[in-house]
Amino acid sequence: MAKKVNMKEVANLMTKLGLSEEEAIELWKCDNDMEENEEQKELDKKASKVKVSVTDGNKTKGKSKPRTHINSDAKIELWNLLKEFCENIEGAEITVLKNEKLLQIGYKDLNFKLDLIQTREPKE
Repeated sequence: MAKKVNMKEVANLMTKLGLSEEEAIELWKCDNDMEENEEQKELDKKASKVKVSVTDGNKTKGKSKPRTHINSDAKIELWNLLKEFCENIEGAEITVLKNEKLLQIGYKDLNFKLDLIQTREPKE
């Protein structure tokens, strides 16, 4: 069943947008899906093939494995040297916050943290 052009709406488009009658009818047809557009049909066909999944964003991905930290022998040796050196500083209070990683040093009413981080080789 063919849809008829609503001349009231066409007249409204003509006055509000300053269009000629032909332009207003063409615009009305386009707005009301009466005009055939091959490019739009192709795009609709392509879009219907794309699968889209919608989530609410609250779902978690599942439990991740706990990280394992493997300290190299060189890092452990350096840690022990730094810790021993800091302990020999007169008037310093040494606290180990994370073993083989983080030292807190209190010295002259000030607090310092010493964080030992081994960097990785840069990727090529």
